[in-house]
Amino acid sequence: PDIAEAFIKCLVAENIDGEILNLGRGQGYELAYVADLIKQTSGSQITLLKGEFPYRDNELMSIITETKKTEKLIKWKASTTIEEGITKTLEWYNNHLGFINE
Repeated sequence: PDIAEAFIKCLVAENIDGEILNLGRGQGYELAYVADLIKQTSGSQITLLKGEFPYRDNELMSIITETKKTEKLIKWKASTTIEEGITKTLEWYNNHLGFINE
């Protein structure tokens, strides 16, 4: 619901035409943590191949959104944690597409 709420706030906000707004929590996560979280939350038995491939030249190791402008212009701040977001996303996929753990 966080992102949908932000989109609605953008649609009705005045004086933001042409503005670029970052939607996020302003916090970064290591890819390995996110992969482990998805595996654990989904109950998957797959083996994650961490460190199996070398990093590519110029690969971004971290992306963290700066959200102060978004908070100021549309009065919005994310409230869903990454853990909650992964859980809700997996539940949606399982309820609508039914392919998790098949």
